[in-house]
Amino acid sequence: MLKFEPFSLSALINALPYINNNLSPRSDLSAGYLYMWQEGADLQFCIWHDTFAICQRIGEQIAFSYPMGKDPDGMIEELTEYTYNHRLPLRFFAVDEKTLDRIRSDTRLQPAMWAYDRQWSDYIYSFEEAMTFKGRKFNGQRNRINKFKRLYGEPQIRFLTAADRAIIPSIMRFG
Repeated sequence: MLKFEPFSLSALINALPYINNNLSPRSDLSAGYLYMWQEGADLQFCIWHDTFAICQRIGEQIAFSYPMGKDPDGMIEELTEYTYNHRLPLRFFAVDEKTLDRIRSDTRLQPAMWAYDRQWSDYIYSFEEAMTFKGRKFNGQRNRINKFKRLYGEPQIRFLTAADRAIIPSIMRFG
């Protein structure tokens, strides 16, 4: 039976190999997203037979990531049993078209229903675009950055060290 572990930095570190090897670039399955939304989404992780899944609360509903790793089919079986035992519907979040096709063709998941809500969509930028914000389509982003600089000065970007331990609560409140 699956055992979902509450979010912790060590759980996130254990999840990184699965997240980094995920072929679908979705922000909902990035380390940054998981760290940032850990409290609001009641995130939990599960690693079973070298296969990984996330459980999170979206509003009042529980949803799972589609399994990543060596045995996604086996974990689907386990998720089906888990949701049955916990009286939950089996819902997936952050599903791309390729994964949706896999869900639709899996007879265990029939009849599969899906929904798309634009408000939950994210943009994925290339590293180059995020570094330069060149072009008209990035006017809003550049304006927000310029406003921040006017109000607070040039930001300092650096790695946190053990010496920064006292300011970490302030940084978490800022986010």
